[in-house]
This record gives sequence, C-alpha cells and structure tokens, in this order.
Amino acid sequence: MIKAFRHKGLSALFSTGSARKVQPKHAKRPHLTLTLTALSAATQARQMAVPGMRFHPQHGGRYAAWVDESCRVTFRFEGEHAYEVRYEDYH
Repeated sequence: MIKAFRHKGLSALFSTGSARKVQPKHAKRPHLTLTLTALSAATQARQMAVPGMRFHPQHGGRYAAWVDESCRVTFRFEGEHAYEVRYEDYH
C-alpha cells in the first residue's frame, strides 16, 4: 500500500484521477496509472519486477519503475508499505 507521496501530482492522479500535475503525454497513456495501482497492491518492492515496468534498485534503499525515456516513479519500502513516491525526470 502507498502510505506517502512526495509528488502532489501523483497523489492527485492516484486518489482522484486528476492528471493536471503530470506531463500530458503520461496522462494520456495508462502506464503511469497502472504503475501506481501495482505499487499500491505490492507488499514488497520485488513485486514491482514485472515485464514492462523496468523495475530497478537505486542507491539508498530506493527503487524505480520506468514511465518513459527519462521519467521514473521512484519509491522506498518500509515494511509492507511504499513511501516517498515520486515522479522524477532523470534529465
């Protein structure tokens, strides 16, 4: 379950479906919403390692799931919950 978002746009997208604060090209495709839904259902980070997510660990106990060329959803797990869920552009 997602316990805390660090990006208000992702929080709004997940809770209300409002895509105002995410890139329009990501709002049009279902990948970002599917990633958040999978993260909400996950109880361990490794459950995000499914085809198409391009899941990978990062430094400091954080993980990332691919959105597009340079954007990722990043997060950390504490117990069975995801925290600090962010929407990041690597470039």
